[in-house]
Amino acid sequence: MAAANCVNLIADNGDSSTLTLTKWTSATAARRRSTMAKSYGGVRGGGGPSAIHGKIMSVIADIQRDGYSKQSPFTVGKVEADLKEYASTHGIDIGNGQLYMSPKQIAHTMRDLHADKGIDISPARLASFPERRRSMSLYHDSNGNKFVYFDGKVKYVVHPNYSLKLPTGKERVVNFITAYTSSGTEFNQHNFTKIR
Repeated sequence: MAAANCVNLIADNGDSSTLTLTKWTSATAARRRSTMAKSYGGVRGGGGPSAIHGKIMSVIADIQRDGYSKQSPFTVGKVEADLKEYASTHGIDIGNGQLYMSPKQIAHTMRDLHADKGIDISPARLASFPERRRSMSLYHDSNGNKFVYFDGKVKYVVHPNYSLKLPTGKERVVNFITAYTSSGTEFNQHNFTKIR
């Protein structure tokens, strides 16, 4: 294969302990463009776990470098069946059934104010949320009608029917709102119902 058609890329897997060597060919680039072209309504689909992790880390890098990111909101997967079932049983509208993350909310999560209060989380931990969420505890918070994922150290808040501005116009989606460290003691309060 000609050198012009093949490039070796080294990618950090997020835990800073392993690196992956990937061969990037013109065929790989064509497949990538095709996948991006098929994304829903101009909002890029999340792809597999490593693609989603990379997308979140890319947004975080933009924020750390420029203070903001111009990237569009993106889906990180479908809403799980147990969340859908709870929402349906309790008359909660869950938007279009996809979980989204937006640069605006990622910036909110990563802002210095959280670090000053000691409730910040690492970029790698935030980026791993979409793939780890299915193994986390899940609660409904009746204050504000939110769902909260909890991994034992960090709680991730999602809004079930959030109006998000997409390239195709406003749409109701399940949207990530913020994440911060927590001892978990608040889940004993009357406004939290454990789903799993």
